Amino acid sequence: MKLREDCTTRPTSMTEADEIIAAATREHAAEQIVTEPLLSVCIITYNQHRFIRQAVDSVLAQKTDFPYEIIIGDDQSNDGTTEIAQELQQSHPDKIRVLTATENLGQYTGNGRLNMIRTLRASRGKYVAMLEGDDYWTSTQKLQQQVHALETHSDWAICFHSTHCFWDDASNPGFNFPLEFDRDVSTIEDLIDGNFMQTCSVVYRNGLFGNFPDWFLEAGLGDWPLHILNAQHGDIGYLPETMSAYRVHPGGVWTSKSQQDCEAIISQLYLLLHRNLPRHLSDLAGKRLLKEFVIQIDGLHGACKKYDQAIKTLEQHIVKLNAQHERSSSYRLGRSLLSPLRMLRTLFRTRVSAQVQ
Repeated sequence: MKLREDCTTRPTSMTEADEIIAAATREHAAEQIVTEPLLSVCIITYNQHRFIRQAVDSVLAQKTDFPYEIIIGDDQSNDGTTEIAQELQQSHPDKIRVLTATENLGQYTGNGRLNMIRTLRASRGKYVAMLEGDDYWTSTQKLQQQVHALETHSDWAICFHSTHCFWDDASNPGFNFPLEFDRDVSTIEDLIDGNFMQTCSVVYRNGLFGNFPDWFLEAGLGDWPLHILNAQHGDIGYLPETMSAYRVHPGGVWTSKSQQDCEAIISQLYLLLHRNLPRHLSDLAGKRLLKEFVIQIDGLHGACKKYDQAIKTLEQHIVKLNAQHERSSSYRLGRSLLSPLRMLRTLFRTRVSAQVQ
């Protein structure tokens, strides 16, 4: 993937990020595009040609008594997604705007952060609804209900609802998220303790904070820290009806990561929050970071025990092999392996386990 000659590393400030975004972004919009939308739907996509049409169609199916716009931010897809997005824009010139890129913005951060930032910034509505290109909405009343809820509850910064999570290949049964959620209204303190909102379920008030902070560029996650930035300015309202679908598939940004990678990303986010949020929220993030460390250390301790048992089993097999073939070459090989294996077991038992405990 080609890098810019004058900026080959991750931007460390929003000023640098703004320069990259401005240079690469091209907007495709018709003259008849709605001029004063009450709500902007931001669809962020990259190489999702199999899913993007379903996502957009689920937005176009919305029944509202207010005008809304759809902004598709495509990060230089190379699988036909860009062409599908432009085709949809030409078919619905009064509703859809498309942001394309002259170069892939993900190369600078290793994720879709810059594409996300530019797409959200392009929103002109009083409210912003989020949808990733591989998910879709299942209720035609979703936007109407959430906007009505936000108009009714002026103290809410965010409104979200239940989401059905499903495996694209039907390899696992689906479930609704969040699980066993019983709070009608949540606070930023609840959100720092853990993210309970799927991106495709969220509508928030636009313009609650100024520019994205520099630390947002460092985060391995985009949606959760965005919600935290917004939740500093109001409560989070919950609608229990299931009105969206989250797709689990090998190409998913989050679900394709290993558990170890996910844990590392979450820990890094808590560290960023601890360093950059106001004092009382910083303290909460710090406590949550310590809890994450304990979970990871417990996991490491369990892994050490498994490795120790595996080495012990291998040692037993070698001893048995030696007894059966005392005069063979395998006997000499087995004898040469026993010493380092026993040293390795000692290492796990005395050093690593002691440090973990």
